[in-house]
Amino acid sequence: MRGFIQKIFGFLQSGEEGSSLAGPVNGPSKDIERIINETVHSLVRKWHVRLLSEPLDYIIYAAWGARMDGELTKDQLAIHAELEPVFDTIVAIMDIKRLNEEQDFAVRYLIRSLFIAKITFIIDHMSRELADDHIPPPETSGPSFPADLFDNLFSQNEDRRYWNGGRRW
Repeated sequence: MRGFIQKIFGFLQSGEEGSSLAGPVNGPSKDIERIINETVHSLVRKWHVRLLSEPLDYIIYAAWGARMDGELTKDQLAIHAELEPVFDTIVAIMDIKRLNEEQDFAVRYLIRSLFIAKITFIIDHMSRELADDHIPPPETSGPSFPADLFDNLFSQNEDRRYWNGGRRW
């Protein structure tokens, strides 16, 4: 799986000279990618216990800062407060001039959707890994729940990467 991910996304990290993507990847898109990845990883690392114990739509309401059928929780408001300035930063990096209100909403919709997709993917993956290894959900596991679960699952260090029945994802 690691080889597949590197094959698909390796160009984003390499920025090799001579690559047909070197110019655009080394521009604002590289900054945006870094900001998105750092924010998503930081947020999931900080909130993984809460996110694993809630339905996946929990993060959707947090990213939007609203829900149609009630109020946001204190944690959802805190997550939203972490994400909203990042959305503004990304729009500023894109340096799109003269957006009308509908166009601005469309751009921010795409940005929010990307964050939601990345976060739900990670949380779903973590949930499946926990289920495969018969680790109880965070709300019932108490102090035995691994505090560094995110690091174990998504570590760039091969020695720390999480093992699941002898196979690496």
